[in-house]
Amino acid sequence: MSGAVKIHGQRKGARIERAVVVDQERLGRVAFRIRQGGGEPVDVVAIDGGLTFPEPYFIQVKASSSYLVPAEREAFMLRCKAAGAVPMVAWKSKTSRKLEYKVLTGMEVE
Repeated sequence: MSGAVKIHGQRKGARIERAVVVDQERLGRVAFRIRQGGGEPVDVVAIDGGLTFPEPYFIQVKASSSYLVPAEREAFMLRCKAAGAVPMVAWKSKTSRKLEYKVLTGMEVE
């Protein structure tokens, strides 16, 4: 991958991550981006606001589909399990251009 393509992809990913944070806040959650580096599988953390026992959501943000390669999915699911967080993937639909979310269950690979 050339340097220019990689930087463009990073900017696009950061833009979608920021959109996910704004959308999660719209849903009443406190949300923030995790600064990347060192292979961190979690992109966004969101926590339900106003609850006695808030539920954390760990969100992996993808550019255009919910697919995670097996190793990426396994690392993400293990991190979520260790923290007791709901594993979720977010992506921008190619057709509607809107954010979509999917809660991941188990270790199955799509």
